[in-house]
Amino acid sequence: MSAHPTGGRQAGFTVVELAVSLLALALLTTGVSAVMGTSLQVWQSSQSTTTVEKEANHALDRVVALLAWAGKDGTLGEFEDTDVVTSLPVRQSLGFVDGQPVWGPTTRIEWAPERGEALNGKDDNGNGLVDEGTVVEILNPGTTAATARVLVRGVAPLLEGELSNDLDDNGNGLVDEPGLLFVRKGNAVLVRLTLTRMGTDRKPFLRTMETSVSPRN
Repeated sequence: MSAHPTGGRQAGFTVVELAVSLLALALLTTGVSAVMGTSLQVWQSSQSTTTVEKEANHALDRVVALLAWAGKDGTLGEFEDTDVVTSLPVRQSLGFVDGQPVWGPTTRIEWAPERGEALNGKDDNGNGLVDEGTVVEILNPGTTAATARVLVRGVAPLLEGELSNDLDDNGNGLVDEPGLLFVRKGNAVLVRLTLTRMGTDRKPFLRTMETSVSPRN
């Protein structure tokens, strides 16, 4: 004869145990999803920052290339020591004739409004950014032969930390300085650039890069 259990715990799960198990699994899944979501946001934010830095460095590399081979008289002569400008003419030396320098055509580097922006404190072009501009390189400015090349887009209207309030908000000794500026430091030119982009949270963020270069000619 075979024996059959007549008492004690029955095999398998009860309804209550099954419900508790499912609840624990749901909580675990939710926690894992939240951690993965946060990690993804951090990664996306890091990628956005890296991309902006690459764009800024690309633009600054071009500015440095122009200034490095420029003539001091045609570049530094435009502004005095410690002066701040947002537009800088550059003339590169082509050599010497009878002991006199021969200069190439003028190139101007300057901040210009982004297409569709009216500089009115509003997001006119609907990209989520306000009053953003560009850094442009203009060959033969002021002539009928003038041509423009955009070096980088999404340039902030003001340098990071500044507000339009006639005060030195970021404590660098300058007032309401723009997102692109050139500062003369002796025989060198300090270039500062602040870019603005939409973050993964759909809020604008800023990234500022700077470099210094001395014209060689």
